[in-house]
Amino acid sequence: MPASRKIAFVSSAWTKWQHRLMAGALRFAETHPRVVIRPFVQPADVAVVAREVAAWGASGVLGHFDFRDLEVFLQSLPGPLPIVNT
Repeated sequence: MPASRKIAFVSSAWTKWQHRLMAGALRFAETHPRVVIRPFVQPADVAVVAREVAAWGASGVLGHFDFRDLEVFLQSLPGPLPIVNT
């Protein structure tokens, strides 16, 4: 069986819109058993979250970052990682 794809969901806030985005992603994961989605709450230090995401072994990120936080997040990753930022 092929390995699972770990997708990190990173958001600084949990508004109704982020909740709907996460719910849709989880519905997708339910129908695609190889996809695992884990939420990461973004604290004040985005670099900490980037290290946690990398340590978890994420193969991609679904995020809700502003420009500066995205820049810090990308710089804090040990290597390139596909990201969809909304």
